[in-house]
Amino acid sequence: MTSKAKKLEKLPTTTASQIRTRIYQATRRPVHLTSSIILTNFGVVSVTGRLGQVHCDVMESICYCAEGLVVMEDGRYKLLVDLFNVRNNARVGGEMLHRMIVELMSAVVEVRKSTSITDCIRMGHLIDFAGHATNSRGEVLTRKNPLGGLRPLWRVELGKASTDLFDFDKIKLHYDPYDIAQMRHGVSQAVIRHALTHSVIPHGGWFINTLIESVCGPISKQKLKNRRSELRDDASNFVKLGFRIVGEKFRKIDLVEQMPDLVEQMPDLVEQLPDLVE
Repeated sequence: MTSKAKKLEKLPTTTASQIRTRIYQATRRPVHLTSSIILTNFGVVSVTGRLGQVHCDVMESICYCAEGLVVMEDGRYKLLVDLFNVRNNARVGGEMLHRMIVELMSAVVEVRKSTSITDCIRMGHLIDFAGHATNSRGEVLTRKNPLGGLRPLWRVELGKASTDLFDFDKIKLHYDPYDIAQMRHGVSQAVIRHALTHSVIPHGGWFINTLIESVCGPISKQKLKNRRSELRDDASNFVKLGFRIVGEKFRKIDLVEQMPDLVEQMPDLVEQLPDLVE
């Protein structure tokens, strides 16, 4: 299959639909799902596979760190990626990165009009292929490794379902996932990602319980209590991204709060000047 270069803006890190429909479970230790229907206010999807917040870290880092983008004949995106940068950005080791990519490739995501299997709009993989990038002569593209020698660059082909989510979603997000990947708990990552998909937030912020249920779905009172505790454990990490927990609310930090001492004491504005007239 041939490819054609196409000038596009930088590939978004992700889109609102990928986050709001809970394709990725709100945990760093996801369970394997089998055609599990996920019904949200933002759409209906079915996931077969094991996708959690670390998978999301890797997927977003691949998109964010992509150095080249080619649109293939069937519309899928082929990315030029340095996996060294992806690994650092997603904060995972080499073995973990390999496992996350394999599981991203094996998972099947279905987008539906309703919970009925007959209402499937599209289904496919998030990643179709990953391997060494080569030039027109078949030579592997490499980059100098600061630790010595050369390291290969990689070609990552997004699946058709994944590409469609980028193409058809009107809300595209261009954030650096590095700070999100540093969070201790998966629910914290899911909550901040959900919050970042909204340009307008409720007056005074979201109720914490409402946000948790938005990213986790219906859960028991004990699990809700545990997730609340995990959010508060990541409170300092939320501040880095412009949000904070205030009582029962999850709020965006005001500009005044983000800039310390906007009105700070300055040296005497009217200081004694040398006598102009002696």
